[in-house]
Amino acid sequence: MTPSISFTKARLFLRTLQRSPEPVRRRWQRGISAAAFMVVIAGWVVYLNVSLVPSTAPANAVESGPGFFETLGKGFSVFGSTLTEEWARVREWGSTLWGSLDARLSNPSVFMFVREESPFVPLPYEPIPPQTLPING
Repeated sequence: MTPSISFTKARLFLRTLQRSPEPVRRRWQRGISAAAFMVVIAGWVVYLNVSLVPSTAPANAVESGPGFFETLGKGFSVFGSTLTEEWARVREWGSTLWGSLDARLSNPSVFMFVREESPFVPLPYEPIPPQTLPING
């Protein structure tokens, strides 16, 4: 069977599947989804079997490491130092922000906007008198 004949048969099968009733299409959808799921799981199993190397340590050799409470204490000390560094960084950022805000509030703006006379026009400038636009027609 040539690839062109296989492609034509597959296309005709898909066309008849599209025209088939809803329950038939759902059955095919479930079957194809289950097959795809099995292919993915099989791929993961093959990948894990290839990538993971069995342990070469003897079964009776037990490495003695730090105990549970030693590990827990070390974790708390690392967490505490990280938390202290972050708190110092936040305090520095806050003091910088407060300093810039204080500088802005202590130095009043040079321009004052008067809304009653003319909105959005600074005081040192004279407002432009209103002009009527020429109408053609």
